[in-house]
Amino acid sequence: MPARKKADSCRWASQGEAFRHFAVYDGRTQSQQHIKPLHWYVTCRLVLEGGFHPDELKPRPPFRVTRRRRQNLIHFDPSTATGGEATVFGGLKTKSARCIGGTTSALSTEPPT
Repeated sequence: MPARKKADSCRWASQGEAFRHFAVYDGRTQSQQHIKPLHWYVTCRLVLEGGFHPDELKPRPPFRVTRRRRQNLIHFDPSTATGGEATVFGGLKTKSARCIGGTTSALSTEPPT
């Protein structure tokens, strides 16, 4: 039997699902539960459209990357998803950020056309 995923792990959600959850959430906003689906949506789009490697993002989206014939292939893999956030330092202030990219490397090895 596969291990059960934590409830706060990143999930692949549609834009509509993410915004609907944000709009109709009736719990306490201090819990941050109203915004998490939007963070998950953004990190998934950064991989699929922005060329980020899933390992470079927090929360880590549910994708893995394999290489075949000099091309990177993205696979949906819910077991790789994680939750969490990172602390960003800026001057003397810190901010807990929910969507963080580690580097600016792109998945594609081919120049844009």
